Amino acid sequence: MKLELDRGKFIPHEKDEILVAFAGNPNVGKSTLFNKITGLNQHIGNWPGKTVEIAWSRITYKDRKLVIVDLPGTYSLSGMSEEEQVAIDFIINEKPDVTVVITDASALARNLYLLFQVLELTSQVILVVNMMDEAKKWGIHIDLEGLEKELGIPVIGTVALTGEGIRELLDAILHVKDSKIEARNVRYPIIEKYVQEISEIVKPYIDGYSARWIALRILEGMTDLPITLPQEATKKIEKITQQMRIEGKYDPKLLIVRARYDLVDDLVLRYIKRRKIEDEITEKIDLTIFKRGINYLSVFGIFYIIFWLAFEVGGYFGELIDSGINIVIPLVYDVLLSAGLSDHISRFIAEGVIGGVGVVLTFFPLVFIFYLSYSFIENLGIMARMAFIMDRIFSKLGLEGKAFFPLALSFGCNVVGVTATRILSSRKQKIMSMITLSFIPCAPRIAVLGLLISIVFPSWIGPIIFMIYILVSFMVVAFTAYLMNKITKQGGSESFFIELPPYRIPSLKVISKISLIRTEGFVLRAGKWMVLGSIIIWILVNIPPSASIEYTIAGMIGGILAIPGSLLGLGWREMIALLFGFAAKELTLSVLYTLYGSALYNLPAIIGFPTAVAFMTIYAYYTPCIATVAAIVGESGDKKLGLLSIFYSLVIALFLGVISYLIAILLT
Repeated sequence: MKLELDRGKFIPHEKDEILVAFAGNPNVGKSTLFNKITGLNQHIGNWPGKTVEIAWSRITYKDRKLVIVDLPGTYSLSGMSEEEQVAIDFIINEKPDVTVVITDASALARNLYLLFQVLELTSQVILVVNMMDEAKKWGIHIDLEGLEKELGIPVIGTVALTGEGIRELLDAILHVKDSKIEARNVRYPIIEKYVQEISEIVKPYIDGYSARWIALRILEGMTDLPITLPQEATKKIEKITQQMRIEGKYDPKLLIVRARYDLVDDLVLRYIKRRKIEDEITEKIDLTIFKRGINYLSVFGIFYIIFWLAFEVGGYFGELIDSGINIVIPLVYDVLLSAGLSDHISRFIAEGVIGGVGVVLTFFPLVFIFYLSYSFIENLGIMARMAFIMDRIFSKLGLEGKAFFPLALSFGCNVVGVTATRILSSRKQKIMSMITLSFIPCAPRIAVLGLLISIVFPSWIGPIIFMIYILVSFMVVAFTAYLMNKITKQGGSESFFIELPPYRIPSLKVISKISLIRTEGFVLRAGKWMVLGSIIIWILVNIPPSASIEYTIAGMIGGILAIPGSLLGLGWREMIALLFGFAAKELTLSVLYTLYGSALYNLPAIIGFPTAVAFMTIYAYYTPCIATVAAIVGESGDKKLGLLSIFYSLVIALFLGVISYLIAILLT
C-alpha cells in the first residue's frame, strides 16, 4: 500500500515551524503533558480515512514556532489497530522534526517497547519519563543520565500535572531539531545478518523511509508496506526468509519481539533501582470491587453512576437551556414581526432555525457530563478493568470488551453511545458497535414505550412486557453483531492484552479541558445535521400555511406511509408520529397527544389491540433519531453507514412488528 500524504498536508505548518509528535502508551499522562504545554489553543480532527482523533496546537518558545501533535495512545507500532496505524502513518508521512515518546516512570519496563519501535522509524527522538513523583513515591530510582548515554537520545524526567520538566523538554526539542542524533539501534541476534541483507535489497526503493525499518516490517510479516517493490526484489527477499527459517528454525517475528524485550530488560536492570513496589491500594480495590462473582455487578454499578450523572445532572441543565430557548423563541418572533417580516418567515426563523439550534444546545450539558465522567474513570484506571471483564462475553459476538461501554451508555442516549465507539481498537469494531447500539432503547424511547405499555396492557403485566422488549433488544444486538461478523468474515474478536494501571486521582482541570474540547467537537459535527432536520420537519408541518396537519406536506406524507402501514392497521396519525420520532424519539408522544388528545388513552379501542402492539414494537426498534444517524456519519465519515443504520433498523422493526401483530391476534 503506497501512502499518499505529503508533509504538512494534514497538519498545516510553515517550513520554519518545528513539527513535534507526542507518542506513548495509554495512561502515561501524554495528553496531560500536551494540555499543560499547549493550554486551550488546540485543534481536534480525525486522521484522513480514519475515525481516530488527533489533537494539535501551535506554541512559541524562545522565538521558535512549534506545532505539537498529540498522537493516539498505543502500546506498539505493529499496525494492528487504527490508533497504531495512525501513529505509523503520521511519523512516516508527516515526517515530524522531533518525536517525543512519553512513558510512565512507575511502569517504564512496559513502555520502552514502543520507544524502540519508534527509533526504528526515526532517530530524532526524545524519551520523556513522566510521573517522576509517583516513581519516588513507590521507591523507584531511575538513572536518567545513564539511560541518555545508553540510548543516545535526550531523556527528560517530568511531572505533567505540575509542569515540572516541561522547560527542559522544550529545550531538548530545540536541541534535537538543530542537531544530528545518533540513536541506538536494536540489534537482533541470529537474524541480524538477514535484516541487513533485506535492508540492502529495499534501499533503492525506500524513497526517504528507513531501509532497516522496512526490512524489519517484512520479517514481522506486515504486508502494508509504504513502498512498492519490484518482483525481482520480492523474490530475493522470499529466498532470504526461506533460508532464515531453515537455518534458524525460529519465527523471525518472535525473535524480533524477544530481542526488543531483552533490551528493555537489560536497561531496566542497569538503570532502574527499586525498593518494595507494591500498590496495595490498587490490589485491595480490585479484590473488593472486581472480585470474580461480583465483577459484572460492579461494571453495571459503575455504568449506573455514569448514567445517573450524565442524564440527571446533564439533563437538568439541558432542561434549563430548553426553558431559556422557549422564552427566546417568542421574543425573536416578536422582534422579527416588528421588523416588518411576514408571520410565516418570522415563525420559520424563530421556531425552525432558533428552535433547531436550541435542540443542539440542550445536548451540550449531557454530552459534556458524559465526557467528563468517561475521562475521569479512564484516567482513574477503571476503564481498562471494565473492558477486561466484558471481553469474555463480547468476544463470543465478535465484539471486543470495550464495546460494552458504548452499548451500555446507549440506554441513556444513542448519540452518546456512538461517540463512545471511538475508544474501540479498529474501524470494523466501531462500525459493528454503531449499528448494533441503535437497537438499545434510549431514555426518551424507554419513557414513551413505558407510557404506551401502560395504555395498551393491564398494570399487572406491564413490567413483564417492558422486560420482554428489553430482552428482545439484547437478542437483536447479539443477532446483528453475529450477522455482521459473518458478513465481514472477521471471526471472533482477538484476545487482547491490556495494561491494568494503578488507580490515580485525575486532575479535574485537565479532564474538564479535554471534555470541553471533545464536546465542542461533537456539537459542531452533529449539530449541523440536527438543525437541518428540525428545519425540514418544521417546513413539513407548516406548508401550506394555516392548514390542519393532515393537509400539510407532513399529513400527505403520512397518508402515503399509511398505505404500507395499513397492512398492520396503522393509520396516518401513527405514521406521522413515527416520522417525527426520527427527529427525536420523545416527539412521537407529542404528536400522538396532538392528534388524539385524551383519546390516546383509548388507543387499543380506536385502532385495535394488535395494531397498538405492532405500533409499540415498531417504535421500540425502528430507525434511530436523526441525531444518532448524524453522529454515526460524523464518527465514521461514511454517509452510507448512516443510511444502512436507517434501512437495517427499519427492516428489523417491521419484521418484529409483523410478528408481534400476529401474536397479538392469536391472543385476542
